[in-house]
Amino acid sequence: MEEGSVRLDSDLAGEPLVRAAMSESIGRAFSGLGDWQRAGPLVDTALAIRRRVLPADHPDLASSLVTRAQWLLEAGRVAEAEETYSEAITVLTGAGSPESQDLAEAIAAHGYTQHIQGRVAEAEGNYAEALRLYALPNVGPTDKTAETMSNLGWLLSAQGRLEESEEWMRRGYELRLERFGADHPYTASSLNGLAAVTGSQGRWESSLMLADRALRVRQAYFSPDHPSVGEAWVAVARAQRYLGQLSAAEASYRESIRITSAARGPRWAGLGLTWNDLSLVLRQMAQFREAEVAAREAMAIYAETRGEHHLFTAIAAHNLASILAPLDEVEEAERLYRFSLEAKLQSGPANHPGIAQTRSALAGLLVDMGRYAEAEEELRQALDVQVPTLGRDHWQTGLSLVYLGETIEGLVGGGAGRALVVEGYEAVKAGLGPDDVETLSAEARLSRMLESEL
Repeated sequence: MEEGSVRLDSDLAGEPLVRAAMSESIGRAFSGLGDWQRAGPLVDTALAIRRRVLPADHPDLASSLVTRAQWLLEAGRVAEAEETYSEAITVLTGAGSPESQDLAEAIAAHGYTQHIQGRVAEAEGNYAEALRLYALPNVGPTDKTAETMSNLGWLLSAQGRLEESEEWMRRGYELRLERFGADHPYTASSLNGLAAVTGSQGRWESSLMLADRALRVRQAYFSPDHPSVGEAWVAVARAQRYLGQLSAAEASYRESIRITSAARGPRWAGLGLTWNDLSLVLRQMAQFREAEVAAREAMAIYAETRGEHHLFTAIAAHNLASILAPLDEVEEAERLYRFSLEAKLQSGPANHPGIAQTRSALAGLLVDMGRYAEAEEELRQALDVQVPTLGRDHWQTGLSLVYLGETIEGLVGGGAGRALVVEGYEAVKAGLGPDDVETLSAEARLSRMLESEL
């Protein structure tokens, strides 16, 4: 493939459209391997040729636009991907294809770029329009239909619309069950979506049962060490984690890492999430040094495969900071929180709850350092997002209220912040349970405040 990509310029100089088709094909292959650096120039070449040679409403131009949008999305350039999908939709509509599978897929992907930027209303509208097109007799359902149903399910779940989310996840599962049967890995993928949404409703026993069934389907369909089996272990581990089966969750995450590393290499992009989740389990087990190793591995993989300022790298940096803070490595923790905040602000809107969560965590660290005025500014901005988007009784909002109460107490004294700390602690405990590391931290902060008043 490497040799083929190099010879395109010379061998196909007189056949630009053939060169474009070959460039796009090889670029997609490199993208599939996670090699974004090699994929990018080939994808750009195909698009540039087709822009120059083809009419503005040609379907092959739309194909190149979609391929470039997919590459931009994988490279973390989400806003550019959104613009490119929008152009592809314009081309497909102008090509006289107002009702086609290609248009439905482009609209669904356009919605996904809005989804991950936190623009939920626009994303939901595009998912709905794509599903409307898929329902037409002349378009018909495809596997992408089930994928769109699942993505809509994830979107609704993040908004707390869990019953609607489960309904769409279930419809996606039933479509794949009808098309592929119960023992197909696509069906297993939909089972994992159902496992996630049932877990989000607190039904973690059901979630574990569904995730385990998906794992067994993939183990039977593939070899035990196939990367798809490694991915299935992650869903099992997540359910085990929330059931408090932390040792089992650690073992499941490590089995996933073992299988995936052997099949795809230790620096494969998808391993970043698994290492990151493992670090959270180890943190919850108070194994902070092991958690640090896992979190650093996650951040290194994301920085190498996605880029230093990619959203996933920012999330890993946040988690690493949360591990270093209890180890009193406060300077590096502060640097990582600020890096995460800056990178998140570059990746999405300022009112995204993920940005507010990092502001809140940074503020908690500043409180511990006695820098109350700085903490207050971060907390005001965090709560301005969390209260309207998540609600005052959400555990993330609760943590911010705990830190704000401590800040007010530090600035004013006399028990002025006690009510906020109590309110925040109750929200964290209700959302995460009494044994979660965040609940225990909030409880310790409340206890320190009450003791100081004696």
